[in-house]
Amino acid sequence: MTNKGYKKLSHLLSKHIQHQVEGDVIEPILDPSQETDFWGNLVRYADGMNLAIIKNKGTITSLAQHLEKSITPFVALCKLEGSTLPVIFYVNESGKTLAAVVDVLGQETEINLTIALENLIRLESGEIEYAIPISNNPIISDSTTKEKSNSISRLYRLLSAEKKDIAYIYIYALLISLFGLVLPLGVQTVIELIAGGVVIDSITVMIGLVIVVTMFTGGLQIMQLKLVETLQRRVFVKAAFEFAFRLPRIKLESLMGSYAPELMNRFFDVLTIQKSLPKFLIDLSGAILQILFGMILLSFYHPLFIVFGIVLISLLVILFYYTGPKALDANMVESKYKYKVVHWLEEMARTLLSFKIAGGTSLPLERTENLTNHYLHYREKQFNVVINQFLYVYIFKTLVTGGLLIIGSWLVINREINLGQFVASEIVIVLVLSASEKLVLSMEVAYDMLTAVDKIAHVTDLPLEKKNGVVMPVRDSKGFEVKVKDLHFTYPNGRKALNGVNLHINQGERLCLLGYNFSGKDAMMLALSSMLNDYKGAITYDDYSLKDVDLNSIRNQISKNLSEEELFDGTILENISMGREGVTYDDVLWALKNVELLDFVNKQPQGLNTLITAGGKVFPESVTMRFLLARCIVDRPKLLILNKTFRELDSHVRLKVLSFLIDKENPWTLVFVGNDPILSNLCDRVAIMSQGKLETIGTLDEVKGHPSFQNCILPPTNNA
Repeated sequence: MTNKGYKKLSHLLSKHIQHQVEGDVIEPILDPSQETDFWGNLVRYADGMNLAIIKNKGTITSLAQHLEKSITPFVALCKLEGSTLPVIFYVNESGKTLAAVVDVLGQETEINLTIALENLIRLESGEIEYAIPISNNPIISDSTTKEKSNSISRLYRLLSAEKKDIAYIYIYALLISLFGLVLPLGVQTVIELIAGGVVIDSITVMIGLVIVVTMFTGGLQIMQLKLVETLQRRVFVKAAFEFAFRLPRIKLESLMGSYAPELMNRFFDVLTIQKSLPKFLIDLSGAILQILFGMILLSFYHPLFIVFGIVLISLLVILFYYTGPKALDANMVESKYKYKVVHWLEEMARTLLSFKIAGGTSLPLERTENLTNHYLHYREKQFNVVINQFLYVYIFKTLVTGGLLIIGSWLVINREINLGQFVASEIVIVLVLSASEKLVLSMEVAYDMLTAVDKIAHVTDLPLEKKNGVVMPVRDSKGFEVKVKDLHFTYPNGRKALNGVNLHINQGERLCLLGYNFSGKDAMMLALSSMLNDYKGAITYDDYSLKDVDLNSIRNQISKNLSEEELFDGTILENISMGREGVTYDDVLWALKNVELLDFVNKQPQGLNTLITAGGKVFPESVTMRFLLARCIVDRPKLLILNKTFRELDSHVRLKVLSFLIDKENPWTLVFVGNDPILSNLCDRVAIMSQGKLETIGTLDEVKGHPSFQNCILPPTNNA
């Protein structure tokens, strides 16, 4: 397909899932040699529109079942009239399943569904490769909400995405409130009919009408609940995908000084939103409408009731205006300490052996007591505001109930209203006052929702890396030539890590990067592996500037074994392949063989499908380390950066692994980061950093006399 075709196809997929394209679309710049990579190019174009393309495989039967059970469209490749073209399968507004083929220019043409399914391109396994589009528009964070930085704008952003369903919920609430007036009006009519001596048939009809309307109101409430349940599911799925989408793309600098796993605890506030939606959308809106319609009905009985309505609404407005912000502020701080308690418990679990070795330490309980005391203080503060709100309404309810009974009785005695109107007005007043109570109690849910969106924003407001750019081609199997010119970088805490570094790494070279504490070698490693965004200067790979290229395309050709890398809960195969498209089963076997782990894996109960749990801590450190190394080399990268020196390995295994890594048959450019004399001897050149600058670079013979080299490599002498 052409660039125009990919762009139009992405827009068509967006339209079918009602995904709104926000802001400017950032298009990738493709190399002509990559035009045949349909799925890769579609993913890149869709990513520029905040549209995720989730690839999958399935049989023709499973796809047919998907079309029957789901309204989510999918796209697959078909062979039509000798051309391979994408076909979108979707369900229209009337519920009919349709298929539309998209040509190379992005023009959509409807085709017969059966023909489309029969001509789907199958893999060797007989399965069909297809993809589902999913909207990745931020659910609560955009440029406007970040600028305003308040919970109300974020909550509005969350709910506005579901405005169609919420509109139906409010329409049902409107009807329920209107039909709710049938009871007092029906009672009034029945009393008037009885007082007038009307025949029993008319009374029976009126009672039957009240019963039917009540049943109809119950049906509307059930429809409301179904809509809210759909919204609850949708919010959870959207939030899960947004977290999964954003986390790998968050700027590394914005996470420095934070503990990323602890930040992910904010996802639990999605559950708070889920649980709060029914009360917020049904109870809260129902209470407000019941108060308004009740006041309107009462105003037809007597002008005195208008005064009652004005006083009640004014009281509620004043009450929430003065006490609401206090409750919300207390709720925010209470939530902060809630997360601090959870984080402390997680820290104790993470460092469990340390606390066991410490013996009879009271630190776990002391810290927990301190945090829970703060939590309880602010919890009580927020609860006191809610109790005061309820108390004011209850006092008002008591006074109004007594007062209106007196007023109503006086109006009946003076024949300004009849007995039926009196009874109906009292029923309406009771309903209105009950709705006022419900409104006050439901405000706690509103505070929880506003707090929840604020906490989720701690993650979703974090800045992301740049999108798209020049897609770096894979032209040959040789390693990268890396050039660094006048590189500067400062950590977010203000510490300057790199101060004008200039470095040239030749294609296929083996380089050892040395440096003492705070020398800048760790920041240099992050910069070379394309992890830093806020640097100054230039970094190029085969003359492609890091500032211009698509980050994913460059990272596909760089592997790094950082000390922070860990195994995740998944199979051995998943941990090594990381779901990368080009990694085959043979590649995984090759990697395991060259890190001396193939026999170990073959002895596992389920081979490559053996589950790794607890971050790989069930394995010895030497095994975990080699799994991570296998992950690095499995896709034969053009640049390999290692900051582990493998000293934990047995000497003969270490020698084999290092010999494999430096073997010139492996065409990668290799950078070792670590003060290890063996690595210095194995590498072509040695570079030494100090105080954020490159002090010297050359062969081992050229640099071994340098004082910095001796400080890094040689053990200190004892002059005692």
